Amino acid sequence: MQTLQPLTTEQFEKNAKSDKELGIINYEAFFERQIKEAHNFAIGPYYWFIGDSANMLITTASGNINELTPFAKSEWENKSAFFFVENIHTEDSPYVLSAIQFATDKIVSLPVERQQDVKINIYARMLNAEKIYRWVLIQMPSIYVNNANLTTCGLMMVTDLTHFNFDRRPILMTLVDIV
Repeated sequence: MQTLQPLTTEQFEKNAKSDKELGIINYEAFFERQIKEAHNFAIGPYYWFIGDSANMLITTASGNINELTPFAKSEWENKSAFFFVENIHTEDSPYVLSAIQFATDKIVSLPVERQQDVKINIYARMLNAEKIYRWVLIQMPSIYVNNANLTTCGLMMVTDLTHFNFDRRPILMTLVDIV
């Protein structure tokens, strides 16, 4: 098992941000099928958003995001990707950034036909609607990779795990290759 080194927001931005064109215009339309299927693999109440790492931007979010976070859909959309990080517990956020970076690097390095086969699971504490930290599962059910310039954007799904009553900290990240 590989141990990930924590990343600061500055390090993450330096690694992920790009001045290259992503090549996708309607993010929600691109991920429409995965958004519609999300309820099939959710293990609790969830919301989703689409993060554009090339521009470090949250492009759109689900309508129910205000039920599971302290902020409305309009407050999430067109915000810096670090708005997401601000909702993660400060002890967890450097590791979540590291896990996202590690997973994205692994996916981008795969042949194009295998890039959608890798699924990411990250466990962390995030603020709920009452501004109380609770355990969540952060998943990336799908990623768009512009293989010409290696820019990415991903559909992120965050599931509330409070019904599991963790006694101790779970493993922070798993990568699953479905092939």
